[in-house]
Parts: sequence; structure tokens; C-alpha cells
Amino acid sequence: MQRFHLGVDYGTSASKLILRHFEAPGGERAYLLEPNDSFRIPSGVTFRGEDIVLNSNADDALRSLKMRCAGEVADKVDEFFFGKLNDIPFNLSSEDIVTLTIWRLVSIGHLAAVKISGNTDFRMGMTLGVPMSFLDDNELRDLYLKIARVAYRLYTNHGPIGLDMIGVELAVELLNGCRAAVDKQPPIPESNRRNWIRSETEASMFWSFKSPATPVSPFFCADIGAGTTDSCAFMINDDLINGHRVKDNIVFFGAHSHPVAMDAFQFTEDEDEWCREVRGGLVCSAQKAFSRLMGNVFSVNQWSDPKLIILGGGAMNAKLCMALQKHPMVNFRDTDLSILDLLTPTDLVRLDGTAVKPSDVVFTSVAYGLAQLGEAVPLAERPSEVQQVRRHATSTLPSHDEIYSD
Repeated sequence: MQRFHLGVDYGTSASKLILRHFEAPGGERAYLLEPNDSFRIPSGVTFRGEDIVLNSNADDALRSLKMRCAGEVADKVDEFFFGKLNDIPFNLSSEDIVTLTIWRLVSIGHLAAVKISGNTDFRMGMTLGVPMSFLDDNELRDLYLKIARVAYRLYTNHGPIGLDMIGVELAVELLNGCRAAVDKQPPIPESNRRNWIRSETEASMFWSFKSPATPVSPFFCADIGAGTTDSCAFMINDDLINGHRVKDNIVFFGAHSHPVAMDAFQFTEDEDEWCREVRGGLVCSAQKAFSRLMGNVFSVNQWSDPKLIILGGGAMNAKLCMALQKHPMVNFRDTDLSILDLLTPTDLVRLDGTAVKPSDVVFTSVAYGLAQLGEAVPLAERPSEVQQVRRHATSTLPSHDEIYSD
């Protein structure tokens, strides 16, 4: 049976999907999905009578539901959510709407897998990306793990949603049934959790490793999305393999996530202060890295001239990019970093087989990393540990039956 894995980058304003086909002719291949001719899939939700319209970009759509859901559960709506807090009709919760949206995104992946394989004889898994700050909070981690499990249960029990619309009454019935089924299942083992939900920081780093443009070097990376900014410090190392030096492993040194990003920019009255707050996340990751380096002069000096990767909508803001170029480690504060433009990995194409544009890199790197099984992606929570980046075809990774069976 053919295997697919869907990376679901559920965004605050728009979502991105990449589908990996393990048994593609000639070797693994990843596909950038573009329903309605765009890889940016609106995350808004609209109500029309007694119907819920998912993936809506209408003027009256409910927006930023990802952050609203987290804010309501953590009782920190003012910190997480920027914008007008409109009521959700029919006593539905933001968790309900987010779960239905993820189901719709998984459905888009399923329909693409049918097109690629030419049949329905396949198994498709999925991994949902979440901000690292959510994973650090037990309540938010459990919330989004359950959302992922219920959405996947909706897909496996009731099939894909063929349209962006579902009736409220039917949606409530299916949600209640699948939540009850998930509640009866044992908890997901810690070793399997990253196959369900994974840090967006770890996921975006994977593209950095796979890009032909990235050399063996230390890196700072800032991914400024709509709702959160994820920053990290890592190093790519090489090794001698079959007589050639090739990129082989990654070492994480520090990471930080906070809810100051492009949504906050829309409501700020002081752009300079906003730039400083966004840059603060990069400084925090640098401080964590330095705490593991200090005392070793050679290791510290390796970070005198790291490369800088800027991803997400923030990469389009020239003033922010200039602020981020200031070296975030205090002992190198007079140094300006050079921004590295990533290239697309060689295994990534559009559904029609054409190449992905380099300009798409800043928006789709998270989905690319999520389309890998968890064991292939190094963990940010293992600071200073050398972690090899493994390929599915050459390593003993779990099957989809092992991951998703009840």
C-alpha cells in the first residue's frame, strides 16, 4: 500500500499544505498543494444561514481562530489574539471551528493523494504544526494534540469533506461522536506525540537543512508568521560519507516562541517598538545558545559570523529585516549578519510536476518539515546534542499503522 504524509501548517491567517509521497517513482517526493490555484489557504470561517463555510476569505469571516482558541483556553486572549473578537454563532467554540478547519485541510491532502496515486489504495498520515510556546504549555499542548486527533478521526471515520461547507447540525453531531471516540482511547505515548503535533520551529529548520543554499555553518532563524514569531539558533555540520563531505547533522543551541508577529504589526502605533519586540525572540534564543557556549572560546568564536534566515510574512518587511540583522549575541553586537536566501529542496514540486518558486520558500518551509515523520526531524528540546537528519528510505521509521492505529 502506498504511503503519504501531510504537513499541515495551520496558520493564523492562511494555511499551507505539503504532501509527501514515500513510494513516488524515482524516490520520495513532496508536493506543494494549491487548491484554488494558491498555496495560501485562507484560515477564516464564515457562517451562511445554518452552514459553516471553511477556508473563507470573506470580509465578515472569523479570523485568527488558532490564536483565539489558545488564548481562550489559557485565559490570555489579550496576549494571543489581535483584532475584533466577534461571537461564534450556534454556541460553537473556537476549538470546534479549528477542528473542522483541520479536517478540511486533511481532506484537501487526501484528494491530492488520490490524484497522485490514481486510486484510493493508500494510507495518509498527518502532522499539525504548533508554535513552540504552545508545546511548552501543557494545557495548550494537550489542546492541540486533541484537535489533531479528533480532526484525523473525522477524516478516517467519515472521509474527506469534498467542499468548504458543512451544516452546523451535522458538524456538531460528527464532532461529538469523534471526540467521544478519542476520549475512549489511551493517551498518545510521548515517543509518538511528534508525529501528531510538532514545533513549527523544528519543522522550518528542516527546509534550511535540505536547501542547497545552506552551507555548514551556525545559523539564526526567525519565522515571523501572523500569530507567532519562532526563533532558533542551530548549527549544520558535515561528515565524511563514502569519501565525500556532506551535510549530515544538526545541533540546536536555543529556541524561543512568542505571540508578537504580523497580526500585532497591524495594530501597532510604533513600528520601531514592534521591531524590537520581534527581535527580542531572536535575542532570547541567542542567550540560550550562549549559555551553552560560554567557557569555550573556540565554540563562542564560531558564532561570530552566523548566517541569518528570515521566514514568514516578516521577511517582506524591510525595516524588520534590518533590525534582525544586528547580531543578537551581546559580545558580537557590532556585527551585522548576512541574510541567506534559501533554495527549494530538490524533492519538492508542484502537483503538476513543475518547480516551486524560490519566493515561496519563506511561506512554505514549515509545511515541508511537517510532511516528514517525527523521527526524521531533529528535536529543538535536545540542546547541544548532535542529531543526524535521516531519510525515510534509509532508516527504520514507524509505519502509519504504528502511528495512527487505535
